[in-house]
Amino acid sequence: MSDVPRGGRVDPRTQPHAVIHQGIPEHALRPRTASGPLTRVDQTTGEGVVRRVIRTNSPYSPTDGSLVVRLPAHIAIVDQETLFRTMVVDALARDPELKVIASLDSVAKARDVLTNRRVDLLIVDVEQRDGSGAHLAAELQRVKPRMRVLIITRHDVTALIESTRRHLHRPWSQLSKLSRIGRDGLVETIKRVALDTGQASAPAAVRRDPFAPLTGQQMAVLRLISDGYTNQQVAERLGLSRRTVENHLLSIYRTLGIGDDEVNPRVAAVLLLLSRTLKL
Repeated sequence: MSDVPRGGRVDPRTQPHAVIHQGIPEHALRPRTASGPLTRVDQTTGEGVVRRVIRTNSPYSPTDGSLVVRLPAHIAIVDQETLFRTMVVDALARDPELKVIASLDSVAKARDVLTNRRVDLLIVDVEQRDGSGAHLAAELQRVKPRMRVLIITRHDVTALIESTRRHLHRPWSQLSKLSRIGRDGLVETIKRVALDTGQASAPAAVRRDPFAPLTGQQMAVLRLISDGYTNQQVAERLGLSRRTVENHLLSIYRTLGIGDDEVNPRVAAVLLLLSRTLKL
């Protein structure tokens, strides 16, 4: 954990073993101690163990607050790699505060199984055999706004994580599959993401309608881009030249206020679209 710099941002290309946490308070990356910012009180009720987590000096609220978290936290894993899912399920089975309620190998199965079930944390890879893990996460957060998302992948998704921090009400976290943190480190990382009570507010820009100035053709381009189509595929579907599609994208970025400070304007535009159409 010491590899994570202040602010939680690292370059996975130079530090593939490091954990990237966007939108997770710094103290959540440190071991919890009696003098830490969390006070945990377990209560046994007719519904099982309920944990009241009281946070002081919350970075997301001007006043102290509390949130009831029912244990064990319900975890869902969506990954096309059977061996990886099996390893994670086995590791989490040893922690009584965590419970894997689903281990699935496709987006379609996840939609069918998870939509109407309690999920406290979704662990998902962005690359799935039948769709986008990121889109799935956004869809599930639409109906489960308190659900957390942990992207575990071999890909560099720094831009995606940065864009969720900018545009979504509940930013996501990421862990590289190339990580060297080991079994215990993996379990501790998952637990801290699942049980953390901090929630960032979405930027004000998300709450207005930034898409109103876009033309119908520009919206069609953006929707196809959000579905994973390349510029060439978008051009073919809409009967446009590739240069026209590229010009449309530049105009879309400018209209949406996505500037050079964005890590990846294409990803930022897609996440902004998801935050609106999925009402995150």
